Amino acid sequence: MSEHLDLTLELPPYFIDHRYMGVPVLPAVEALQALARLAVRRMEGLDVRRSCGARFKRFLQVDPDARSAEVVVELEALQSGGAAATLLTVRQAGKSGITRSVEHVAVTFGVASDKPNLTPPPPDAPPFVIPSEQLYGELVPFGPAFHNVVGEVQLWTNQASSRLRCPDLPHSDGPLGSPFPLDAALHVACAWAQRHLGAVLFPTGYDERRIIRPTEPGGRYWCDVVPLPGDSPAGARFDITLRDENGEVSEVCLGVRMDDISRGKLTPPAWMLP
Repeated sequence: MSEHLDLTLELPPYFIDHRYMGVPVLPAVEALQALARLAVRRMEGLDVRRSCGARFKRFLQVDPDARSAEVVVELEALQSGGAAATLLTVRQAGKSGITRSVEHVAVTFGVASDKPNLTPPPPDAPPFVIPSEQLYGELVPFGPAFHNVVGEVQLWTNQASSRLRCPDLPHSDGPLGSPFPLDAALHVACAWAQRHLGAVLFPTGYDERRIIRPTEPGGRYWCDVVPLPGDSPAGARFDITLRDENGEVSEVCLGVRMDDISRGKLTPPAWMLP
């Protein structure tokens, strides 16, 4: 059974700090949160903390002056007990009046394997270290609400690591926990790609995500980011683990796909290259 549901998406003012080429866009982690909120309301017992097959297809631009946006969610119950969820917008083409749907984020909730938690490999050399101020000043030019890597980013050829903070902002929690730590871990993966691939990559999906202990507003976490074989300047995949300050695993996100969606228009600063 498939449903098409109208949804008013709340747009807190801090969303405008999340930008692509200077244009505010909805963070993929926030789109996943919106889909999860709706899915648990419509499907009793659905475990949205387990998901797979996420695809971030097209940015949804955020109007800096708007406090909400009208979107459509396609929700389909699966025989596996999970649910396929897609966030779309409907647009009218010129004077013709013809409408078309644009898919932004798609994911399947309630489905994920029971793979063991990840252990990052031993560092293979001294790290290349970037202060978080420089990360956000030159590599990931977001506004302050999304400056959630703190301290230093440590980059090895076979992994990356950093401490993360979780700001306590309105609408910053939900059934998937706070979206900020995973978003910040993606900034660390972006830094790794700039250093070791010479490319500016953006997240375009993941294979699996398991949330064991949802991240909490006001919390502090650590991320381990491990690149997977087959990377290139056109794209790469990573396994990401978030841990709390006691070292307990909060969540794992496997096969995180990142691609050069700017097609070379964005490039790393010279000082980042080996």
